[in-house]
Amino acid sequence: MLSHDEMLILTHLRNNSRKSLAKIGREINMPISTVFDKVHKINHGVVLKHTSLLDFAKLGHSLKINYVIKAKPDRIMPMLSFLAANNKVNSVQKLRDDGEYFVEAIFRDMVEFDNFTEQLDDYKAKNLHIINIIEEMKKEAFLTDISHIA
Repeated sequence: MLSHDEMLILTHLRNNSRKSLAKIGREINMPISTVFDKVHKINHGVVLKHTSLLDFAKLGHSLKINYVIKAKPDRIMPMLSFLAANNKVNSVQKLRDDGEYFVEAIFRDMVEFDNFTEQLDDYKAKNLHIINIIEEMKKEAFLTDISHIA
């Protein structure tokens, strides 16, 4: 578990990961050497990956689709292999132990979407729910503000 000071630093990094350690130190009244040490501990303890959040529409990928799918037991592993290798899939999350998954995929257009959905049919996925995300109202906001620390 992180200390209160480490949580303060983490909120600054979650809000803006490019903020300098010197600026963080000034804002929370902590020496930069201490901030550095605590960031090192955070990076080797709770940070899974450093990444950038993208506006996919500005890159020509304006169709964001979420799927809830349940594969037949004998098709789960082949389906997961397909999803892991597919460049349209942004994330896959297991929902239940009975083969139900949440899949986020990004497409340029309806043709790519249709092709991908047809490929899912090859894995005998049932209970396929397709959710078109029109606009994201909030994303990656947890622990981005000091008020989130309790």
